[in-house]
Amino acid sequence: MEVLVISKYDFYRLIDTRTQALMREYAERTYLDETLIRKTIHEQNQWDKYRDNLADELELPRPSPRGSTTPR
Repeated sequence: MEVLVISKYDFYRLIDTRTQALMREYAERTYLDETLIRKTIHEQNQWDKYRDNLADELELPRPSPRGSTTPR
């Protein structure tokens, strides 16, 4: 097997603009941007805090990280 390595710059110079546009479009559809990832993590943390506070108020067992309940 022979492997060749080229820089990102050279790669983009070698492919046509249509291929570049298709790659960009695929990346935009497929990958989450950093802002959305941070927002999702923040919302999950807010939900976890709300759930734990509610469990404390109602004196219910807290859910464990895997979804089963643990005694208090």
